[in-house]
Amino acid sequence: MADRTQAVPGTRSKLDPHKPVIDEILRADLDAPRKQRHTATRVYRRWDCCTIW
Repeated sequence: MADRTQAVPGTRSKLDPHKPVIDEILRADLDAPRKQRHTATRVYRRWDCCTIW
């Protein structure tokens, strides 16, 4: 039985071009108090407003 979560070798994720922006947000969260860190929804909203389609 094949694992559905396994990507086809040699293909890139659609998320790859956006990883630097997301990593920057998460790195900033490392210094923030626990209650002020971003949830997944908030990371998405920040990425969405800062991304030019």
